[in-house]
Amino acid sequence: MSVSEQMINVLSYVEQVYWEDGQIPTDEKIAEMVGCDISYVKKCFKSEQFRDAAYNRGISLGRDDPGEEILSFEQLTAVSVLLNTYDRRSMREKLDFVGISTQKLNSWMRDPKFAVHLRKRAEKQFAESDTKAYMSIIKGMEDGDLKATQLFLEMRGLYNPRVDVNINVDSVLTRVVEIISKHVKDPAILGAIADDLEMLDGVRPPVPVAPTRPEPITVSSQELPELTY
Repeated sequence: MSVSEQMINVLSYVEQVYWEDGQIPTDEKIAEMVGCDISYVKKCFKSEQFRDAAYNRGISLGRDDPGEEILSFEQLTAVSVLLNTYDRRSMREKLDFVGISTQKLNSWMRDPKFAVHLRKRAEKQFAESDTKAYMSIIKGMEDGDLKATQLFLEMRGLYNPRVDVNINVDSVLTRVVEIISKHVKDPAILGAIADDLEMLDGVRPPVPVAPTRPEPITVSSQELPELTY
């Protein structure tokens, strides 16, 4: 069956609907829109030339052929190459390597069986990457990478970079002494507290001193000036 203008119209309409809705239109809808008999549409879908042309555009017809549910060797090769994280080439270079265009790949992504297969392969690869991540951290620790060591300690709950551990002990002790001095008036008790604080830090904190009241001033009668009137 030669490729006629009418067959090209059928293929064009199928491709248009496939890109817009991600589905293949029914025979009845194709016949109505193209202006041909339903029998002619069925002949197109059975034509090897028509199916090859659709496949080259990345369109999976999925009709009358149980093999349509199986991904092609080209599709499986493309998935393997695209998911190879050790291959540092760009996606464009990978597609050129397997000989497919970005248009065909985008069209394949609209095919549920291809999209599901690609997603499952990617999810499985992601789940298996935990071991690689742990090995990378261990390798970094062995090489003396401080960031890798910090990440390991953080994952184990032994280090938290969001907690400030730089505390000025002297400032804290001084503040404690000030607070104690406000409420404790006995010099002996304050001295004992100062001794205990010194033992904690090894540094003599300022000795708290209890406030003392000024002694009353007494003046004898002999010291009073003589008043004259």
